[in-house]
Amino acid sequence: MVRQNDYVKRRASFIDSSLLSDTLIPATPSITYTGGQGYPANALSFSSSAFSGAGRFAAVKWRLGEIDPPRGLQAKAAGPGHYEIKALWETGELSEFKESVVVPAESVKPGHLYRVRVSLKDDSGKWSHWSPPVQFIAAPANN
Repeated sequence: MVRQNDYVKRRASFIDSSLLSDTLIPATPSITYTGGQGYPANALSFSSSAFSGAGRFAAVKWRLGEIDPPRGLQAKAAGPGHYEIKALWETGELSEFKESVVVPAESVKPGHLYRVRVSLKDDSGKWSHWSPPVQFIAAPANN
């Protein structure tokens, strides 16, 4: 039987020795917010930097995750938190590079905190690291 601690050590070693040091993966993209002022739910648009890597562009994927606002060290959570791990919305693999994306209004709730990220894949099947996030609090839709 494999102990969890042994697995974690082996997995961390694999990540350090191969995934983090792979110089052939596409460059990590950056994103910018291009939507309406104040992040209205019905105008959430974002743009990605261009693809850059050893291979050719093959796919792009966008994702949106919710996170909890930071709280003090002594504060206790009222229930399960939101940690961005679970995507609330994502595009799936898009084989045509479109530098911008619009997040559907029904994917967010006003007053909640979100992060949007993008990742790019090359023709060898290697994905870039996820971009640094754009973090925002969704506002009510504007009319």
